[in-house]
Amino acid sequence: ASALGIPLHMAFPQPWTPTDEYPHPFANKSFEKNDNTVVQKTASLHVSNRYTYQIFDELTWMGLQCNRWREAVLNLPKLRLTERGAHLLNDLKVPFAYMWSKSLCPKAPDWGPHVDVVGTLLHDTIGAGAEYQPDAALAAFLQG
Repeated sequence: ASALGIPLHMAFPQPWTPTDEYPHPFANKSFEKNDNTVVQKTASLHVSNRYTYQIFDELTWMGLQCNRWREAVLNLPKLRLTERGAHLLNDLKVPFAYMWSKSLCPKAPDWGPHVDVVGTLLHDTIGAGAEYQPDAALAAFLQG
């Protein structure tokens, strides 16, 4: 989005925004729900859940060599360590739509208004939506 100068709205089928409520899904950390029914509700539990997201973002940023990609492909400058490249989506409060049922996992209370749980997205292959055809300008844009 930076290279094209266009807005960005992320959509994802699993939590990617840091929260105190539960760990990152790839963190391989025991799930301990932060509510009043769990005795282990402590500041350290909150912090450790939140850190799983930050650590995972850092490892992903390094493993994918994002700065190299920014320079070589996007013609964007490298981000310095102090610019928190791995955390830009969160730092800039980029809108996030999470695609799961609120009944399964409601929006974490510490997520801001830029984050929402929108439900499961399904492609309608039978009803009226199956016959949808975008107008010519949209179709041309989507086809590149």
